[in-house]
Amino acid sequence: SESVQKALTLKPTYGNAWLVKGMIREEEGKIDEALECYEKAIQFEPKNKEALENIIRVKTILNQNQ
Repeated sequence: SESVQKALTLKPTYGNAWLVKGMIREEEGKIDEALECYEKAIQFEPKNKEALENIIRVKTILNQNQ
């Protein structure tokens, strides 16, 4: 997580780092934060298939929890 944060400090537009940060947040159970990270990943890398899949999965989880 520290190396991901360092990468984002150096290059805040690095989509893949946002993806990894989202995965870490999701593992920690911080689903809302994970979604924000995945959306940032897509913002900077619109064709990032893994981030798109993660957004769909996380939104499904959030909808089930409502």
